[in-house]
Amino acid sequence: LERLADRVRLAQRVIEERVAEVGPLALVGAAKRGAVGPRRRQHHRVGPGQRRDEAARIARRQHHETVLDPLPDVPHMSENFCYLGHDADSHLAYYVHIGRWIKDPEILRELLILWLPDGSVLWGQSFGRGDCSRGPAVACEKLVCEEPGKKIRILYNGPMQHIPLEQVASPIGRPTELDKVEVDLLFEASSPMWYYPQTDNSTWSKWHTEQLGKTKGRITHIGKKYDFKGVAYRDHSRGPRYLPDFRGHTWIQGHFPEGDSFALYQMWVMIDGIEKEALSEAQIFKDGKFTNASVVSHPRLTSSSNVMYDYELVLESELGRMEIVGRPQALAFFSYGTLMSHFLPSLSTGVTDFQFNNVEQPSIFTCNGRKAVGHTERSFCRSEAEKVFDPKLLKAHYGQRSGQHSAR
Repeated sequence: LERLADRVRLAQRVIEERVAEVGPLALVGAAKRGAVGPRRRQHHRVGPGQRRDEAARIARRQHHETVLDPLPDVPHMSENFCYLGHDADSHLAYYVHIGRWIKDPEILRELLILWLPDGSVLWGQSFGRGDCSRGPAVACEKLVCEEPGKKIRILYNGPMQHIPLEQVASPIGRPTELDKVEVDLLFEASSPMWYYPQTDNSTWSKWHTEQLGKTKGRITHIGKKYDFKGVAYRDHSRGPRYLPDFRGHTWIQGHFPEGDSFALYQMWVMIDGIEKEALSEAQIFKDGKFTNASVVSHPRLTSSSNVMYDYELVLESELGRMEIVGRPQALAFFSYGTLMSHFLPSLSTGVTDFQFNNVEQPSIFTCNGRKAVGHTERSFCRSEAEKVFDPKLLKAHYGQRSGQHSAR
């Protein structure tokens, strides 16, 4: 017992020293890998300097998985996390967004969109701030880092508005009934992190990472359980977000069953009164590495008139030319203003301050006889009142599909 007590005291001293060296956040990650404990005798191959370096690396990786603290004092400074997933076999999909509330950046905003097999949508939005030591935590939604850069658990437990397919463009503004929803999904990376070139962009952000992955878990909607197993994607951006000159973007990803994938991001802004493409990045992931690609043809939106139809996308790289047909499988809208303070679950109409429309569509793709699964996100700036979709048209495109799904 005395020897055991001596070891405990020694371990406590070591922990205190390590906290002073690298901070408590790094220590949490290091403890999972056995990097914290009594210092080894001299014959051990790993020295103190190496252990400090490893702890610092873990701290940096963990640091990228949660919110900045403190947040830099920069006008319109923001930070955003976005996770997408699509289970094409079960006709299920999700969209997760967590970001800073621009009116008080210490408060976080959360948005969750879930697509059910009948084409209907579950929508949840709230504000709050929880324990962010392992990832951003808001009111009902949080991202928990289980392994930096590799495994992130997506959790939600709270109310959501059920939006029938016929109402996705203009849902009830003040719903009288909300449903209880629980989400427990595990994102697992299938690629390294893809880092965008850092810029001095004062419109959208200056630090931006993306990553391919897969997701498995369960969604529970008022007692009905849906097992989810599908492809996934995520991004994390930091920097100013102010959109007076923003005019739209395109963000598309597709995963082939053989393991290769494609991803692209484009953005348009007004510069000196002229609309220009401010960003165009595309990557092909194959055989464990990324290859730069150029966007030859893209399905940009400038209105809601063609959101429900197939589109063509062409990418070129040293691997060759990819002629891709995108087929959206479901639909959801949200609108926002220049400060992106919060979202409305609708296609904005008339004269409002929420002039930007995001169109979210879980999608499948075909390319050279192969099928990929992924997501299509596009936005546009509303220049005139948008039409409200004909419910029969919506039903024809995204109604209940035949086949089995995993609801129990």
